[in-house]
Amino acid sequence: MRDIELALAVSTRGWSDHLHRFLVDHGGARVRLYVMQPEDAYSERFDVLLIDDICSFLSPHLVKKLNRSGRRVVGVYDPAEFPDGKDRLLACEVTEVIEADAGPEEFLALVDRLEIAPQEGEDPTHADNAGGAVTNHPAGRPPLIAVGSPPGGCGATEVAIALARRLAERRASVALVDVDQRAPSMAQRLGLGLYPNLLTAIDAVHHHSESLDACWHTLRGTTLRVLPGVPTFADRGELRRGEVTELLLETARMSDVTVANFGSCESGQGDPQIWETAGGVSDAVMAIATVLVGVALPNPVGITRMIEWIGQLRVKEPGMEAFVVINRTPASLSQRKALFEELSKAVGQVRIGFLPEDTRVAEAAWNGVLVERGKFRRGCDRLADQVLGEIGLG
Repeated sequence: MRDIELALAVSTRGWSDHLHRFLVDHGGARVRLYVMQPEDAYSERFDVLLIDDICSFLSPHLVKKLNRSGRRVVGVYDPAEFPDGKDRLLACEVTEVIEADAGPEEFLALVDRLEIAPQEGEDPTHADNAGGAVTNHPAGRPPLIAVGSPPGGCGATEVAIALARRLAERRASVALVDVDQRAPSMAQRLGLGLYPNLLTAIDAVHHHSESLDACWHTLRGTTLRVLPGVPTFADRGELRRGEVTELLLETARMSDVTVANFGSCESGQGDPQIWETAGGVSDAVMAIATVLVGVALPNPVGITRMIEWIGQLRVKEPGMEAFVVINRTPASLSQRKALFEELSKAVGQVRIGFLPEDTRVAEAAWNGVLVERGKFRRGCDRLADQVLGEIGLG
């Protein structure tokens, strides 16, 4: 029978060092790793995590996720230092609790009594050591459609809204999430409040500060639920790839289809931290997306940028199913043919479609409402139906 493998959350209290030295000298269990941040707890296999009541990253979400993957969590508290510590641990629903001044033999006896569930395969949402990348696409998870574009104001937000509106006509529960870290504009575009938003929802998922259900805006006249992006430039630097991943996975669990409007993966001017965060968030979306919809502009610069953009994404996600839509396309058939040939020659096996120029789009943006029926909306409806067929929901 193998020794139980432990993970120890880094602690300033003495129990951690005492327990580790005892196990080295006498055996009975093995310390597999020290956990310094939540991602560390998802990156390795172990049986039991021991964590202090005052640990900064202790949360109900952490405990729930570890339990779901077969791991157990033991909370350590010191009533003399923090009288409410035990209550905090119980509120997080840890498996067991123990006082910090207990001896190593008591820690080991408690761990031996735990029922350790077999870990069959990796947790489908686990993060790797490189910074939180999701490593696979679990079968059976409701689909996530990622809508993005290169820099240049291609209209990806407008396309994402139109796709989500059409999907909401076809499916009972559709979520639209603005994870664009360069220029989130979903709230302003649809006349929604800036709060609650993406950060509110992340806090709800990770700290159970409130229900995730309460974080959504319902678009008037539809069943579509919308989660606006982070409104302030400074707050966008607070987003982390792993947190966005967890939010999107939780959203997928409560929705038939999720549409995520994400920003460019390219660097730019401004605060380097914000641009680095934007790339990480975009990578998080792509890592769990079922299908990509890329939006391009109908001119040589727009097509060149789309070719480069698709190339970058294929390096990161080589098996990604992709659609490319050329937005604001001129009516000239010869121009459309030239755009199609240039793009298809460069990017290969990608479905290419066209969305016509439509004055109703600008009018709807000015009034903060959905686009009325017309050429643009019909084109987006056809695109949405094609995407649904691609992911097996047509």
